[in-house]
Amino acid sequence: MKTLPVMALQEIKDLTKRLKIKKTTKGIQKKKPYGVFNEKRTPSTMTKELPALSDWMAREGTTHVAMESTGAY
Repeated sequence: MKTLPVMALQEIKDLTKRLKIKKTTKGIQKKKPYGVFNEKRTPSTMTKELPALSDWMAREGTTHVAMESTGAY
């Protein structure tokens, strides 16, 4: 089995059946401590809504995603 590095810039946590997204970006930053800009979104986890989530993450340059399962699949 191959071990992959933990990516700290993109986090997705599945809590109470909804996604909680925290994105930390680099590059041009708003004036905040340490030059960090956080954007939080709470999209639906319904299958029909996942393409919109995928499109947003692709636009933002997301390269890695990890999700924890909270139920049987």
